[in-house]
Amino acid sequence: MKIHVVGGDARFVRLSEQLSEYGESEKEAYIFGSARALCEGVNQVPADALVMAFSTEKICVGRKIVNLLEDEEFLRENAQLTAEGAIVCAANFMKVALRGSKCLVVGFGRIGQELTDLLVGMRAKPVVYARREESRRRAMQRGAIATESLEDGISGAKAVFSTPPEMVLSENILTCAAKDAVILDLASAPFGVDLEAAQRLGLSAWIESGVPGRYCPESAAFVLESAVKRIIDREGSNFT
Repeated sequence: MKIHVVGGDARFVRLSEQLSEYGESEKEAYIFGSARALCEGVNQVPADALVMAFSTEKICVGRKIVNLLEDEEFLRENAQLTAEGAIVCAANFMKVALRGSKCLVVGFGRIGQELTDLLVGMRAKPVVYARREESRRRAMQRGAIATESLEDGISGAKAVFSTPPEMVLSENILTCAAKDAVILDLASAPFGVDLEAAQRLGLSAWIESGVPGRYCPESAAFVLESAVKRIIDREGSNFT
């Protein structure tokens, strides 16, 4: 199968270099690296081609599209890369070492769990904010402190990692943050940190999206390649 990669960040450039063909089918597969690339290019794709997209936005273009972000194994491996890249980014801007520092992890989904494991392993002091009691219990089992209070969690934290795609770190919460805190929003739109409020408060906060594609594009491309091959193997010839 001839594979075409359209759009996307550095990981998709590497993917294109690594994966031009796969399998025995004579049909074609198209991988769109963003919702914009999909909307602009899908009408030029042959009707019998397998189309894959990489987008957090709802995909609706009148034909069958396989969303890479619905592949559970890919999401798990991508979360691992995101967590590692986020910690590298935070460490580059912190004035103290992560070891021994209080770090707030907001949310305990895939990325939150990976962040917690890495921070525990680095002997930081991760505090996990999660709404569900079960998530807080699992965070403590992993060696973190769990809290129901964002105000308490952010107070004194040197690094803050926000993962839910909803506004959780509002101005009221950010007023409790340390002035030297590094605050990373790892969520997809509509994001989770009030950046305007952070700026008014003199805090260092920004959106860190697409972390794997920027911090470890080769590893990210390998994870993508594995997901693409799984999808082709699964879909077989029944994708018209």
